[in-house]
Amino acid sequence: MLAQLKGKIIERNLSNNNFVLEVNDIGYLLDANLKTINQLSLNSLATIYTHLSSNEHGIRLFGFLTRAEKEMFETLISVSGIGPKSALGILGVLSPQQIISAVIKEDIRALSSAPGLGKKTAEKLILELRSKIKKLAHLTKEDSNDNHIYSSSSEVINVLEGLGFDYLDIKELLEKAQKESIADETESLVKFCLSAGS
Repeated sequence: MLAQLKGKIIERNLSNNNFVLEVNDIGYLLDANLKTINQLSLNSLATIYTHLSSNEHGIRLFGFLTRAEKEMFETLISVSGIGPKSALGILGVLSPQQIISAVIKEDIRALSSAPGLGKKTAEKLILELRSKIKKLAHLTKEDSNDNHIYSSSSEVINVLEGLGFDYLDIKELLEKAQKESIADETESLVKFCLSAGS
């Protein structure tokens, strides 16, 4: 089985959500989400972690930039009702660590923010992944790009949503606040988000 490939990015197709990696003069077509594809540069060298899928529709190769994303993808598609397209969509919006956090906190809203994932599917995802959390705990260490989540974030989200802000925009603003070391207080965070989001 193909676990990973190292080669040169020779094609990026944003409309079809795939890219081509050239390895020893062979071009491998890999499916991915836009988040992954946008991080790849043409003619650059890259190590891609892969998942090979074979069914009645043919053979498909999926590509990921980290082992954590690949393992989370494989965990997501093990849930009945979650196919590769939905799993890629979830990982395009949430990192592996954020998915684990959402499952632990039973944050249906965070999971259903992924394209094509409704409330019922998000609830099912939480139910089925809850038993696998211990097995996935190591992913939080591998996935170092995710920031600490403010303890007061739920209050801030409620306030800003009441003011018409989009949930995903609020998440981005909170991440920005974290980088700028804004105090973990509802009032301070709301003021910052209103200022940065205007």
